[in-house]
Amino acid sequence: MATSLRKGQIVVRAQGQTTCVYHKGNTLDWFCETCSDLICATCVSSTHKGHDIIQLSLLTPDNKRKIRNFIEKAEKNELNQIPKEIASSADKLQKNLVHFEKLAEVVKAQGEKLKEEINVLMNQTISHLKQLQEEHSKVLQNYKSQMEEKLKELQERLKKCKEALQIGTDLQVCDTITRIPPQITLPTLQDLGTASFNPNQNPEEILKQAFGSGSIISCDQIQRHFRQGHAQGHDDGVVSARSSARPDSLPTENEPRQKVKAPPSIPVSSKCEFLPETKVLYEWESPCRITSICPTVIDRAWTCNFVSDTVTHMTREGVVLQEIQSHTKVTDICHTIHSVWACSNKDNSVMELVSGTMITRFKTDTPPKCIYVTKNGNVLVGMKNKITEFTQAGKPMVTSKSPPGIQLVCSPRKISQCPVSANIVVIDRDLTVEGGSGRPHVLMMDRNLQNLSRLEFKGRNDPYDVTYDAFGNLIVADIDNCCLHLLSGAGQYLRVLHTDTDRALAVGVDRGGILWAVFRAKFIKRIQYIRK
Repeated sequence: MATSLRKGQIVVRAQGQTTCVYHKGNTLDWFCETCSDLICATCVSSTHKGHDIIQLSLLTPDNKRKIRNFIEKAEKNELNQIPKEIASSADKLQKNLVHFEKLAEVVKAQGEKLKEEINVLMNQTISHLKQLQEEHSKVLQNYKSQMEEKLKELQERLKKCKEALQIGTDLQVCDTITRIPPQITLPTLQDLGTASFNPNQNPEEILKQAFGSGSIISCDQIQRHFRQGHAQGHDDGVVSARSSARPDSLPTENEPRQKVKAPPSIPVSSKCEFLPETKVLYEWESPCRITSICPTVIDRAWTCNFVSDTVTHMTREGVVLQEIQSHTKVTDICHTIHSVWACSNKDNSVMELVSGTMITRFKTDTPPKCIYVTKNGNVLVGMKNKITEFTQAGKPMVTSKSPPGIQLVCSPRKISQCPVSANIVVIDRDLTVEGGSGRPHVLMMDRNLQNLSRLEFKGRNDPYDVTYDAFGNLIVADIDNCCLHLLSGAGQYLRVLHTDTDRALAVGVDRGGILWAVFRAKFIKRIQYIRK
């Protein structure tokens, strides 16, 4: 509907209207290129006087060409692309649903696992308290009975003494004197053990670290980052919001690989504060020889001795809880959350502890020297001149490769994996009989067993065992120098952590961050080196 210009309002021509909105009854035969508007003959000499004017019929061929081009392009491209995008979106919608359902299942499973671990810790602590309570009760009850007996005996003696004074003859008084002891000796109370419990008042950080970390980036964050990147002129590598909505998704076969700049996620803190001086919390002599130790919860550890066929589970005081006998000699062990794994260089077997029995899972082609179960559940086995990663069924996945003319690994003794970077470290004894040069060292590899570096120490050293803590720090047992070295996760030497009078043979860190160290295969020390 047209309205008057005199009232200051815009006159609009309805779509398909053939007559002029300003000059009633006049046909729209002309086109003003200056205003991009349809006009009549009266408009040419009035409102649009002096403008670039062309007869409408002369524009029709070009307009039809443009329409044909649009039809051709739309039918060739968009008309085919849109159904594909709809189908692709439906597929992505389903994958999106499955992806987040799986993530939720993993998160829930981790939470349940932590609950189980906490319940185990709680039940173990309560069990220890109950055991100590029963021991104390037994000692105190025995002491009470002794004192009651002593009281009864003393009362009877006093009664006889009083009778002798009152009615006793000279002979009875003399006999009474001979029966009086020089002094009254009371029973002594046996020293009782002590018990205390200090709840962690700020467990959030430890729980976050135990639970795991993730990156959750919303669509709004991606859009904001995208807009900020363009506003600052940093649009290199940033794709449209549509294609970056799932930054961790892989491109399809027809979709080009594109880099996405997503806002960084905030990981769980992996920093720790070292004590200026380490503290030996507890030390004892083990009832059995130990060449490998795998601490588990705060007060438990699995151990083995490479000349024995026995694996032991002991408390932090050295009390043996379980003694598992294997069908063959156990060379090395590794503990996971769910199980204990072992290897034997006697019959080349790789074993798992199942319901109190060592079950052979697979056998290697050459005698295994050491074993480690990785974060993804595969089994690393160290053998002469190589490290091989197997599935738990024994299928080889990858083997370390030596550069031309250089033997990368000669005599692996211990393996460990960094919980932060997933890098692998190996103690290589470098025996001359196995192609080495007789210089024991620590070798760092990446997740694919490719060489990264040979770690350097101050002075001459003789590494024998190695372990990572939860923060990615590296602890190395130096057998000849009787000490423990501390290195960063990247292999940078930090300091000597502890020096002893005996040879350091084995190390491991429990889930409470306490270091267990074995000296001369018999003496165990629990050492605190991180401030809690």
